[in-house]
Amino acid sequence: MKKIISVVISSLLLLSLFSCSEKERAEHYQLTVNTVIDDLEIDVKSAEQPSGTYYLYVGIFQNNRQLAIVGPKEVNGGCANAVISLVADQTYDLVFWAQGATAAYYIENLSAITIPTDNQPTLTLSASKQYDAFCAVLKGVNFSGSITQEVQLQRVGGVLNILHSGELSAGAIESTTVEYTSFTIYNPLTGEYSGDESPTCQTIIFPKSLEFVEKETINGTKCTVLARSYFFTPEKKFREVKITTTNNNNNTIKETTLTSVPFEQNKKTNIIGNF
Repeated sequence: MKKIISVVISSLLLLSLFSCSEKERAEHYQLTVNTVIDDLEIDVKSAEQPSGTYYLYVGIFQNNRQLAIVGPKEVNGGCANAVISLVADQTYDLVFWAQGATAAYYIENLSAITIPTDNQPTLTLSASKQYDAFCAVLKGVNFSGSITQEVQLQRVGGVLNILHSGELSAGAIESTTVEYTSFTIYNPLTGEYSGDESPTCQTIIFPKSLEFVEKETINGTKCTVLARSYFFTPEKKFREVKITTTNNNNNTIKETTLTSVPFEQNKKTNIIGNF
C-alpha cells in the first residue's frame, strides 16, 4: 500500500466540551495522532492519488454523542499539524474524516455523513475525484498522560469508472451523465451504511482542451476516461447504471443502460464501451 498523505495532529485545541470541576480542568492532556491516508488497492491497479485540496476533520464523541468537530485543517504538502486536548480519565471516540475541498458531503454530524442526492453539481473530471473520501475511527480513547497514536485512514466507498473504448479528441463529447442508486448515509462509529437507496445522478463535463483529456489502458485497450463517480456501499451489490453522453448542443449522442453492474467498497468498477 502506498502512502499518499501523512497528517500529523499537533496544533488544534479542543476546550470546554463539558462542565467539570477545577481539578478536572487542570488535567487536560495532549493527544497527538499521526494519520496516514493509504492508497489502497482497487481491483488490479492502485487507486489514483487524491486530486486537489483535501481537508481533515476530527469528530470527538462520548456515549455516541458528538461533542465537537475539530477542523477543517488543510492537508498542505502532505502534512497538517494539530493537537487535541482532552480531559484525563474520560473515554472518547474519535472520527477522522478527510475529503476534497469541493466534495458535497454533509459532515455536520460525523456519525451520519451524507451524500446529497438532489442539486448535484455538474463537475469536471478533476473535481469529481474530490469525492474520494477517507476515514478512520479510534474508539475508547482514555488516558492519563500525553500520548501519540498512529492511525491509518482508509477509503470509504468505491468508484465507478466510465471509459470509452478508444481515443477521443477534445470536444468530441460535451458531457457524460451517470445514474444509479446508492446508499446515502455512512456512520463511521458503527461502520454502517443506511438511508434509502436513492437515485444518484452525476454529470461530468468533457474537457475542451486536448491537454486535459484523460486516458487509461485497461487490459491492453486504450480508453478515454469519460466520468468517475464515488459511491457508498457496505458489501458487493449489483446495480443498474444508465450512461448518457451529449454533444455541445445538449443533444443525446448515446444512451446506455447496464444491469448487474458490481458495486463494492474500495473497488473500482470499470465500464468500457463505445459511448
